[in-house]
Amino acid sequence: MVERFAEKARVGGVLVVSDIHRAYEEAAGHCVPKSTIYRILDRHGWRKVVPRPHHPKNDPQACAEFKTTSQASSRA
Repeated sequence: MVERFAEKARVGGVLVVSDIHRAYEEAAGHCVPKSTIYRILDRHGWRKVVPRPHHPKNDPQACAEFKTTSQASSRA
């Protein structure tokens, strides 16, 4: 099961658990919890390597504003 996705991982591709989960359910013919997929990946030595680069609700303008106001108050 994992071998289908191994080549993509070897060339540096990003694997998404939901894709593996969907393929596993199709092969099994019934619904399985996502924890099953995570256990299979763990059993094969796969792990999450790269976290999200930034929070999806990040507001760059609010961050810039915070930087300017917080520096002024910390100097006082």
